[in-house]
Amino acid sequence: MKSVLLNLLLSYSDSENPEEAVRNPVAAYRLLRQMRNDLIFIVKHIQPNLYQCEEYQDELNTKLLEIPQLKDVVGAASGLIRLQEIYKLHPEDITKETSLNGDEAYHIGLVAYDEGKFQHAFLWFLYSLERLTEYSNTDEEELLHYLSSSAYHFGSLPVAIYFKQRLVNLDPSNDEVRVQLNWLLHLQSNPDIFTLNTESSNYEALCRGEVDERTSKRQRALSCRYSTGGGNPRLMYAPVKEEVEWDEPRIIRYHDIISDREIEILKNISRSQVNI
Repeated sequence: MKSVLLNLLLSYSDSENPEEAVRNPVAAYRLLRQMRNDLIFIVKHIQPNLYQCEEYQDELNTKLLEIPQLKDVVGAASGLIRLQEIYKLHPEDITKETSLNGDEAYHIGLVAYDEGKFQHAFLWFLYSLERLTEYSNTDEEELLHYLSSSAYHFGSLPVAIYFKQRLVNLDPSNDEVRVQLNWLLHLQSNPDIFTLNTESSNYEALCRGEVDERTSKRQRALSCRYSTGGGNPRLMYAPVKEEVEWDEPRIIRYHDIISDREIEILKNISRSQVNI
């Protein structure tokens, strides 16, 4: 039994082409997560017995150091989320070649939630909910909570209320969830279609002749000038063009600071940094 479990752990590095095995980012995430979970299992249940056999100790210690840590798994999940953002992908799009189970999708949703990317978090939580089985470790109540919370943070109140209601239906005795549901319901606004909105844009106010005279006076007091930066020797013979756009907060725009050639140099330097 001991040798079988040790061989299972060592088999992660026995692939003929490990680079090919993790070329798919979803497959890479699954592998890192599986290795992490196996490590936890070994540490809790098997490691004490294996250490009694001297022939396994050195090899096992070496391989344990190679096992991914939690930050590695989180980093792989975060990479998947970045791919979604760049290429506008749903979880179903990114898992066409390698599917994920409910627990794996739930973890990616938690990573997105912690990063404040609530739309992606919601989509991963929903993907997870559709794939929960009796063998899943993910708690359905916790999942419904995150579905409602991520929808709320994204600004989708009806969806947040829907999943909060499902949570109440799952456990009607949970008074805390009932309070949260009532709070969400009171957040919904029901604007009166017969009452015109009194708020308007600056453009609409100008059309009605409602110009704030105080604002006009302040704008007239703003100025453009050549500045030496308070007597900077470098600017004495070549002052910069300075435009005061507002006084409170103080906003100043500088014109013609660098040449077109210098702009191109900066752009080229930036390109070399991003093409990794």
